Amino acid sequence: MNEIEMLDYIWSRFHAHLLSEVEKTSQSDVAKRLNVGKAQISRWISESQRGGNLNTIIKAVCRLNMDWGDLVPGENVISEFDEALGRILSGIAGGLQISEAEIAQQLSGKVSSQKITSILQGKAHVSAEELFLVCQTLGCSADKVFTQANKIVNEGKASEIAV
Repeated sequence: MNEIEMLDYIWSRFHAHLLSEVEKTSQSDVAKRLNVGKAQISRWISESQRGGNLNTIIKAVCRLNMDWGDLVPGENVISEFDEALGRILSGIAGGLQISEAEIAQQLSGKVSSQKITSILQGKAHVSAEELFLVCQTLGCSADKVFTQANKIVNEGKASEIAV
């Protein structure tokens, strides 16, 4: 992720939290807590003004009880690799006629049903343990799935999946 993408990500997380706080209370309350005018909050909400300086972000994190971890990409960021893994695993499950519910049932207590669905849709970060467990359930090699996903991402051929 380059610097521009990082700044956009931080802004989008700040913006989402700002919207959440305004929904819980009011623009006036949030403006007071951040020591800015209500008009500034309105500009941020409407995104007629994007971004802010570092002091604003620090102030928001502290005064709106945000978690610093929410501002930086981490496990919650879905990568092309995660999307490729999802498509591959979904293809294998479809080929074997194994439903998401059946996978979730076999992995009961280890990976939630909601997470299984998100993984197979390519909409969730997949940990090494989750990849291993899903592959074990599908009877396929986690190494081969990992290698194929890596190949797809590196070649830029996400639509051509051959396992």
